[in-house]
Amino acid sequence: MLFFKIYLTLSVKYCDMKKFLKIFAVILALLLAVIIVVPMALSSKIGDIVKHEANAMLNAKVEFESLDISLLRHFPKASLELVDFSVTGVGEFDGQVLVAGDRLEVAVDVMSLFGESFEISKVWLQSPKINGIVTKGGAVNWDIMGTTTVEEEEVIEEETESESAFKLSLKALNIENGEVAYTDNQSNMRFYTAPVSLALSGDLSAATTTLKIGASAADITFVSDGDSFASGLTASLNGAVA
Repeated sequence: MLFFKIYLTLSVKYCDMKKFLKIFAVILALLLAVIIVVPMALSSKIGDIVKHEANAMLNAKVEFESLDISLLRHFPKASLELVDFSVTGVGEFDGQVLVAGDRLEVAVDVMSLFGESFEISKVWLQSPKINGIVTKGGAVNWDIMGTTTVEEEEVIEEETESESAFKLSLKALNIENGEVAYTDNQSNMRFYTAPVSLALSGDLSAATTTLKIGASAADITFVSDGDSFASGLTASLNGAVA
């Protein structure tokens, strides 16, 4: 009789444990589904919102092929990825590309979104192109911020003061196969270099930190008033700055 009671008790506990494991498995599957499906479902909508707001705020045309959000790629950090993005001038600089790239990926600490310190662990730029232009009249193509009224400027100042405690923490910046061009038609000067690579790591928000830097640039060209001061040069840098 005692054996029967012990057996019955163990059977009940085993059934309860089995039931618990099934429930836990279902909950885990649902969480994984949410983590995978929700970002995929929202990416296109968020992408449309980002594109609309950026074009409304800037005196430029912002385009990108896709915006992807993932909670798994750099788990437990969330990642945002822009594919084939570009910022193109309008008006006097119509059709002139200011910034473009094949891929921009940002990894963010999800928990930091709920605090005062916004932690970006990594920024990765693949094949970025930066093209600065100065016209003969002195206009520059990177002056793309939209005009604001006096009232709007006062609101921005108030928000800036109230958010003074907000901190941005960047851990690493990587640039691969970049291209930098600068043309100053006012001073008759031109600068160009490609490919450019940069690997920068360290806590950029800390009062004191050690930054590890690895950088290289090729085909460095500098021309001023028709005179060539550099052509086809290469440069590299590896070290640490404390």
